[in-house]
Amino acid sequence: MGKPVNEFSNPENQSETKKIFVGVVKNYYDKVKVAEIKVEAHEIKLNDNLMFQGPTTGVYKQKIKSMEINHKKINSVKRGGVGIEINKKVRKNDKVFLIKKWTRRDLNSQFTPF
Repeated sequence: MGKPVNEFSNPENQSETKKIFVGVVKNYYDKVKVAEIKVEAHEIKLNDNLMFQGPTTGVYKQKIKSMEINHKKINSVKRGGVGIEINKKVRKNDKVFLIKKWTRRDLNSQFTPF
């Protein structure tokens, strides 16, 4: 188009947040409002913001207030199954993403010259 690539994409045009794939919902227990999540790709911690996305669920965001493995409260999980209290029904195979703010380091690494 006659313009350098960096003129089309610059930090001022970027979202303030990024979504990072974490895993998938394996089950949802309606009575206790707990989603069983298989964490596959990225660690999650208490107070992290998650986004659930699926064809029926749509898009739902919530902060992690409580996590358990085998009925024991935990503060973080890197891989495997975990139960998380959820305020809204999510469904099996919904994708789970971690929502984080961009850091200056992220922005600098994204706009390196060719």
